[in-house]
Amino acid sequence: MKKKAVHKPNMLLRREIVKCSKCGLENGFISFAFEFGGYGYMAGRNEAGTRFCIIELIGNDCYEKFCKLYGEECGDGDIIRMQRMFAIACDPIDEGRVIFAPKPRACSGCGGDVFGPLLRNEPADDVEYFNVSYTKWNSLDTGEKRMLIKEVYNDKKL
Repeated sequence: MKKKAVHKPNMLLRREIVKCSKCGLENGFISFAFEFGGYGYMAGRNEAGTRFCIIELIGNDCYEKFCKLYGEECGDGDIIRMQRMFAIACDPIDEGRVIFAPKPRACSGCGGDVFGPLLRNEPADDVEYFNVSYTKWNSLDTGEKRMLIKEVYNDKKL
């Protein structure tokens, strides 16, 4: 039986221009999206927000095992939180951890975090993305993985 060719979605990068509701300064923020639906994939970034990754969730052994442990340890059914916490299983990229959440937006003038509607989008470009590995996570035993999941879950930062 032949394996079907898998096509990873292209990631598109765009600059969204919005106006700060507090001081009125126009700010540009980088956002990313998939070229097509991207079902079964999750996008992430490094801490600096300068490099991006795409992780295939369906058939990803590490992700499936992480979800099982998360369910056993946390059992809250919060899929979004579980996916964000999956970052602890990913090796750092450019010496920074992988993050599965948008970079917080702050005005470059006043530091405000409330913005008006989108003023304009600059054209989207293809983005290079990095591959994620799980070397450190895979080196832990099940007890250590459970402890790390509980620790991060109770920290409430993700």
